This record gives sequence, structure tokens and C-alpha cells, in this order.
Amino acid sequence: MTTSPPPDRTPHATGDARAGGPAGAAGAAPGVEATPAQAGQPTGPPVPGTRLGSVWLAVAPGLVLLVAVIPFIVENRQDVEVAFFGARWTLPLGVDLLLAAVLGGLVVFLLGSLRILQLRRVARRHHAARSGATPQDSGGGRQA
Repeated sequence: MTTSPPPDRTPHATGDARAGGPAGAAGAAPGVEATPAQAGQPTGPPVPGTRLGSVWLAVAPGLVLLVAVIPFIVENRQDVEVAFFGARWTLPLGVDLLLAAVLGGLVVFLLGSLRILQLRRVARRHHAARSGATPQDSGGGRQA
């Protein structure tokens, strides 16, 4: 008859850190629990995200895209004639496509901004209706 090792020393398929399995922290001895710092977990309270932080994260991909667009414009320098609603102009192909992309982005930004304003108005009305005030009373935090 064979005896099995104690349960806290048995390696599990999930890689229990107490058993020294694959999920254990580097430098942690088998059978010893890793501290949060050793496990790569933050030790303090989480830092909340900010709008400026989100903008900063959006700037990096924008710069990468800009670096990718510059060679495209330089390589597509042949002039093309474009007609749009009766207007005609001649520009290099790369510049023309860049302008089309920028105008498309502006249209998306405008429509998205209008949708955000619409949702804010609906939320303000909903909040005013739940609190018993009229939408004019709440004013969205603005004063005349």
C-alpha cells in the first residue's frame, strides 16, 4: 500500500503557487506562498484612469499611423484629376487620398459628437424625471 504526500505539497494541473507549480513566482520556494510583489501584482490601491491618460494612449497609435502615411504620400506623387459635385481639381494621389481620409474622419467625429450630446440630453431628462425636477431646473450644471 502506498501513501500519498500531504495535500498542500501535491502539484496541481492549475499550477498552484503553494505547490511550486508553473504559476509560482520566480524565486519562491516550493510550499511557500508568493507575496503580491513577487507574483507581479500591485501592492497598493489601483490608480484610476483619467481622460488625459486615454488621450495619451490614443496619441501613440496616431503617431504610428502618421509615420506609415508619410511614405504612402511620397510614393504616390502622380497627379490625378478629381471631380466632386461639379468641382474639379488636380492633386497628387497620396495627398488626395489623405484629404479624403481626413474629411471622412471629421464626418465620423461630427456624428459621434452629436450622438454624445443627444445621449447627455436624454440622461439629463431621465435624471430630472427621477428626482422630480423639471429638465429646465437641472440645467446640466450651468447657470444663466
